[in-house]
Amino acid sequence: MQYLPKSCDLLIVEDSPEDRETYRRMINNFKFFEARLREAETGEEGLEMALRQPPDCIILDFRLPDMDGLEFMAALKERSDADIAVVMATGQGDEETAVEVLKSGVLDYLVKGNVSSETLYRAIMTATDRIGLRKTLKRKNAELEESNRNLQMRNEELKRFAYVVSHDLKQPLRTQTGFLKELERSIGTDFDAQTREYMDIILENSCRMEGLIDALLAYARLEASQTDFKTFSMELPAGMARMNLRAAIEENNAIIEIGPMPEIEGDVNLLSVLFQNLIGNAIHYRSAEKPAVQVDCQMHNGEFRFAVRDNGIGIPPEKTEVIFQAFQRLHGYSQRPGNGLGLATCQKIVAIHGGQIWAESSGENGSTFYFTLPKPAIREKQELNHGDK
Repeated sequence: MQYLPKSCDLLIVEDSPEDRETYRRMINNFKFFEARLREAETGEEGLEMALRQPPDCIILDFRLPDMDGLEFMAALKERSDADIAVVMATGQGDEETAVEVLKSGVLDYLVKGNVSSETLYRAIMTATDRIGLRKTLKRKNAELEESNRNLQMRNEELKRFAYVVSHDLKQPLRTQTGFLKELERSIGTDFDAQTREYMDIILENSCRMEGLIDALLAYARLEASQTDFKTFSMELPAGMARMNLRAAIEENNAIIEIGPMPEIEGDVNLLSVLFQNLIGNAIHYRSAEKPAVQVDCQMHNGEFRFAVRDNGIGIPPEKTEVIFQAFQRLHGYSQRPGNGLGLATCQKIVAIHGGQIWAESSGENGSTFYFTLPKPAIREKQELNHGDK
């Protein structure tokens, strides 16, 4: 016999003293089972006790002096919203009665002539476990609803933030940049060298700030954006990224190789941004050699693991985690211009798709950025399609 590893508040609603004594004796023999027993002789008395202090489980007689078990269940549902496990004991073992009993909300039933310690134990355990699962499900649903409400609030805050950034920060910058350009046109070339230098610095920093604000807005909107998940080959976003980087690729004479890519479920626009940031970084942080970037994918532990390898300047091994934090830069702006949000954006995009991203580097011989994406649930097998080079 198994043992109930918990205590239980039991209410016996039974008009027969002999049957109540039988239940009491059986329950008291359950080992390691601390039972707090209460007893009622009528349905109304049992209802009052259950409403005053809801038990974990009710052992309910089908035939009571003032009502039957179905009437008891109807009254309990009407007068209480508490989740209470009910095991009904009936002298009728026919299937029709069993169906009606279970339809009423009873979780298990017993035929009085066949009740033993074992069957009573199993009935109580089954009923209380099912109620426990129901309560857990309700709690999880409530937590999910609360999370959804919080997410909606965050989305609204992000929308307000985006509005403030767009109107209260970008507009003054546009005005400043516009006045500087107008000043250049008005004065023409009548600038001394120092004034020209100052104006160039102001204009450069204004443009840099506007670019940073645009990047910050895009980063902030990732959480609030509506994703459009579809099934497609990863050749598509990789190709989109290469097309968008065409000028940088030609300027640096870079070699970009894209290997066989699988079909996945995701947002093609977000994943193209992911590839564009990773490949763009590989070109931007090039070494003296011609940039060479390899993109490939392998199945690993039931998910797709993508790799973007480069022959650039590398990353110090102790910095491979912090680089994914917003505004974390390993080089000064004058050395390697950038806004410090590219890899943070990559991490968010991968997280939205249920994956992980990390970097590996020896610190001098290039870097490899890995990210994982789940295998589409609708496909039992995933074949790699040959990519182009």
